[in-house]
Amino acid sequence: MKHKLSKADLIRAINVSANELDIEDLERIHNFINDLKERKRKGEVTNNADIMGHEKRIYKRLNVNVPITYKRINRAEMRKRVVTQDISGGGTRLIAFFEDKIQVGDMLELQIFLPTISEPIKAEGKVVWIRDYQDSIRRGYEVGIEYYAISNADRVAIAKFIHQDNKKINFGG
Repeated sequence: MKHKLSKADLIRAINVSANELDIEDLERIHNFINDLKERKRKGEVTNNADIMGHEKRIYKRLNVNVPITYKRINRAEMRKRVVTQDISGGGTRLIAFFEDKIQVGDMLELQIFLPTISEPIKAEGKVVWIRDYQDSIRRGYEVGIEYYAISNADRVAIAKFIHQDNKKINFGG
């Protein structure tokens, strides 16, 4: 028995309310589903790997430096100010040069300062990977953070920032 998803089902599935999506978002989702149905009919799609390829990211990522502060949750410590290396609606990558190295699994309180909004985005994230980093001046480490607590409004603000920045890059807008 085939299960047909309604727009409401789809919106709930991606955990975003209808008020936060504009008509362009809905059209892109609709076109993606129609394209997927056509590819499935032709036998080009048989499983999730065929749909997503090897890329597991759900959210579009933008290589951009924006200010961000962090501190470990439940620790009496000062916030550290760094910049992102990239950002998405699902997480961020930053470079840290502090001697007090955070560890994989650490839970962080984040404040992200996008130039397009006046208030910082507040999120909580988990450190999912760490790599050594060195530029021409100093050594540090790259930190991959996945958000586990972020409001839908803040996630949408990040997505809009990425979309606006990509429009400037790609279309001179």
